[in-house]
Amino acid sequence: MRSIYFFLVWLMVLSVACSEEKQSTSDQLAGNWLVLYPDHQLTTRSQRDVYKKYQDSVVNLFGLKLLTLKENGDMIEIDSLFQRKGKWMLNEDDFRIQEGGKGFNPFVAKFEKFANDTLQLRQILPLENEKIKVVWHVKKLDDDTTAMKLMTAEANEWRKKPATSESEEAIRKRLISMLLYYSDYFKLVSKESSYFLVPRVPLPFRYYQHGIGVRDTMYPGFINVFYNEEDAKKAHDILATTVAQLQGQFEWDENFVVEYAKFFRRMTIRIGNKYATSSQTEQPK
Repeated sequence: MRSIYFFLVWLMVLSVACSEEKQSTSDQLAGNWLVLYPDHQLTTRSQRDVYKKYQDSVVNLFGLKLLTLKENGDMIEIDSLFQRKGKWMLNEDDFRIQEGGKGFNPFVAKFEKFANDTLQLRQILPLENEKIKVVWHVKKLDDDTTAMKLMTAEANEWRKKPATSESEEAIRKRLISMLLYYSDYFKLVSKESSYFLVPRVPLPFRYYQHGIGVRDTMYPGFINVFYNEEDAKKAHDILATTVAQLQGQFEWDENFVVEYAKFFRRMTIRIGNKYATSSQTEQPK
């Protein structure tokens, strides 16, 4: 009888411990995240051939995105901060995001581990006639000023589409806000990642070795920041003029992404003129 009693007590303790461990893991997932990269695990020639065709699309869909997972189950993709909220959940080792926008409706993966501030999620991609296994590495961001600022509504105010056509002053201010945002974003990416994705930044730039140019065409994501295509064209012309005026003033640094970040801030000084405040036009650093 005593052995049965101790066995039941042991089961109760084990159940509580497992419940606490699950809750602890779920609590750890609440916070701000940067999707780093997918580690593909291919075992056959057919899998390699199929994944080769889709790899860029997969990386562009998820790579280097900023996400917030809230304790109440809300999920926010920062690129869509003012558009939608998704829902995330962890059930045993099943991690799921729903209604989170492109790529995240749904996103279904297996929780593998969380160590050294990096979450590993195993996802099976059904591509053509193959099931491709990738393990996403997602970095939990520290509570430092740069990372946290990127997640705030204030820093993302420029994403709100204006209700009417804007004056040149307003367009310049919107450009300054965009450039400051992506300057900080590039600084974060330079610390956490070995690469950066051009499609993740809607500014119409070409990136060179120690230099930046302006594309003739504009990304849809850039146009949608403004009231209409005419206002976007005005913004595009301001960027083109600014880059031309700053020719020869591109500052070299330890890596290209940091260089781009510094040049963005230098551009805000030129664009601001009498419109920018002193805090907006601080020297590049």
